[in-house]
Amino acid sequence: MKKLLIVAAVALAIGGCAGNKSDGQVAANNQSAERDDMICRAERTTGSMLKMKKCKTQAQIDAEREEARNTMHTIHSSITGATGTDKR
Repeated sequence: MKKLLIVAAVALAIGGCAGNKSDGQVAANNQSAERDDMICRAERTTGSMLKMKKCKTQAQIDAEREEARNTMHTIHSSITGATGTDKR
């Protein structure tokens, strides 16, 4: 098992060195730009006590929030027969 891990590590190291330096710099710049836009939070998965780091862009967070809002509206409308307007 140790030999397999060593061989895999050496193969990755050699493969990483074989690429163009400029390509690596471009990839590093893209990754740092993506990281700047990411918002990371420690969240617990349902049923677990462990927190996992989850990173998302603000656009992803907004889209998930809107989807959850629409889902809740659909559930509420199907139960109450409401059309979305409050008639008190």
